[in-house]
Amino acid sequence: MLHALAQDGRNARADLGDEWAWDHVSVSTQRRTPNWAEMCFIKSLFWGEDETVMQLHVPASEHINMHNFTLHLWRPLLLEIPRPPQGTV
Repeated sequence: MLHALAQDGRNARADLGDEWAWDHVSVSTQRRTPNWAEMCFIKSLFWGEDETVMQLHVPASEHINMHNFTLHLWRPLLLEIPRPPQGTV
């Protein structure tokens, strides 16, 4: 577990796991959803600048919400994440 300072001065929490052949980091704060800058900072703590990780939007029927203010970063360990054409993202 890693505690980092969120932009609003409050603590953010990040937990790293490698379950099911995936790297996984969950990022949460107590009062709001983490913002883009905070997610980028957490990504930089666990992965290199040249590595691709992702947030997923799964079908609503598969949502599991255990904490209202948590986002997740994912990276498969056994394959490369496909990406759109360079320059489009």
